[in-house]
Amino acid sequence: MDAETNGNTVSQVDDDGMPNRTDILTLSPAPKTTLTSYMQAVKSYLGGRMHITCGIVQYSKLARITVGYTITTSTSLVAIKKVRCFHRHGHQAYCKLSNNPFMAALGVLQIFLFQIPNFHELTWLSTIACITSFGYALIGNGLSLDVLLQGN
Repeated sequence: MDAETNGNTVSQVDDDGMPNRTDILTLSPAPKTTLTSYMQAVKSYLGGRMHITCGIVQYSKLARITVGYTITTSTSLVAIKKVRCFHRHGHQAYCKLSNNPFMAALGVLQIFLFQIPNFHELTWLSTIACITSFGYALIGNGLSLDVLLQGN
């Protein structure tokens, strides 16, 4: 079925036979309404029940990712402390450390960082994180190459 707009024929179905979805892509259900978040778009297009379901899925995924990063970071910090301990006291030394203090410290740090207004506008922080990640990758590649060249 086609609609007539200003003398032009506009198809109400896409080439896959489904209803035309161009309005969903523009994310403006009413001419003067601007949707500023993903959740607003879901509520506007899919309704209240899907809005709640989507919110639960979105925030539970965010929480799981945050917990995963916290555990990974604390494990990495413990590994660094163990390496330092082994280098100072030898490989026979007792160098047992717990992840718990590091996880607690990272949790407190996250609470403080979330208090920063307009945190999403801190592009310099993303730049530092990118440079740090690239540096870690280079260090890992260098250490791997060193081990490979030594034949161990």
